[in-house]
Amino acid sequence: GSKCSNFFVFQYFLITFSVRSGLLLKRTNPVSINSRRDPRGYPISCRIDGCDPPTYYWIMSMYSNIVVTRWLTEYPIDPHLDTKDLGFGRIRMSSDHTEFFIKKSSCDVVCMGEGEITISKLMEVLENKTTLDNVPGIAWLENGKLKQTPRAPLIHDLDSLPTIPYESFPMHYYRMLRLAKAKATDFCFPLMSARGCSFKCTFCYRMDPGYRMRTPEPMLDEVEMLHKDYGITYIAFQDDLLMSSVEHTEAVCREFLKRNLPIRWSCSGRLNYCSEELLQLMKDAGCTFINYGIESMDQKVLNNMKKGLRPEMIIRGVEDTLKVGISPGLNFIFGNKGDNKETIKSSVDFMLKYDDFAQKRTIRPVTPYPGSPLYYDAIDMGLLDKDNP
Repeated sequence: GSKCSNFFVFQYFLITFSVRSGLLLKRTNPVSINSRRDPRGYPISCRIDGCDPPTYYWIMSMYSNIVVTRWLTEYPIDPHLDTKDLGFGRIRMSSDHTEFFIKKSSCDVVCMGEGEITISKLMEVLENKTTLDNVPGIAWLENGKLKQTPRAPLIHDLDSLPTIPYESFPMHYYRMLRLAKAKATDFCFPLMSARGCSFKCTFCYRMDPGYRMRTPEPMLDEVEMLHKDYGITYIAFQDDLLMSSVEHTEAVCREFLKRNLPIRWSCSGRLNYCSEELLQLMKDAGCTFINYGIESMDQKVLNNMKKGLRPEMIIRGVEDTLKVGISPGLNFIFGNKGDNKETIKSSVDFMLKYDDFAQKRTIRPVTPYPGSPLYYDAIDMGLLDKDNP
């Protein structure tokens, strides 16, 4: 298309990736913004006129924008650019951390919390050239001082979110996505089944309270449509935890079985809920891979991070997963409180024994994300400077 009239679609990524996306805006000259909305008024794209190169860019991330934040603080925006309009979504920080992030990255606006309401309002403000004070859940610097608005409320009924306008996307662009246990001919696609987590791990940056799940029936309606209309054959539930309870997991599996779709799928799970019976049901329903956050094989370290697991529970759950023919993702972090050479070796020994190599890079250093309990522990222990984290 024209270099000065480009479409950048964002609602799809906000919903599918559980609002883990960022918005990068750079303005080099006056422009007009024309947003495109679905029948219910939700913006699905915006056209930027009068700019060359385009004005708005998206930074996409299937993971938390905290990771993007860290990348940007290591590689900050060039201060010699003509101007700087930069916004990010899903940054959960206190006001002090927000101000640090804005100054460190040279951005103008930070969007905090879930993005559907905030981004929609932000587009309206940019389009109508009104004040940022009318946008919920954002922070910015005004005359060198931090300003922020109250966050938009959490969306408790995920089924109320607007239908994703897949027809607005060149869906074949996403065929290159490769995931654990995917075949060479699979068309893999990410989907959201829930938001939040009911557990309280100290290292975790996901600090919105509660757990909210989609109802299995409308969720499988979407899966069925993706298969029939676009040839999707593999669904990756990318949210924090599909296996929130035995009851919910069984309901999702029964809906998959009722539809009898040639769809295979993967999800994140908790070993607390594993049983051979449940895992067999998941296998029968098409599940090929479950990503487990194990973190450590030492009970003291697990207790320190409030993981809610025991080594014998981990061993039994992983063995049952392999027994029914599902590949387990074995994720560990090292450098936790209480870790030493022996505790880390026990985690490595476990991986060498049980890993079937369905995924890679499954052991990583622990990171004290701003706002997490571990972050404040690191400050108390003198490992982080609270004024310059």
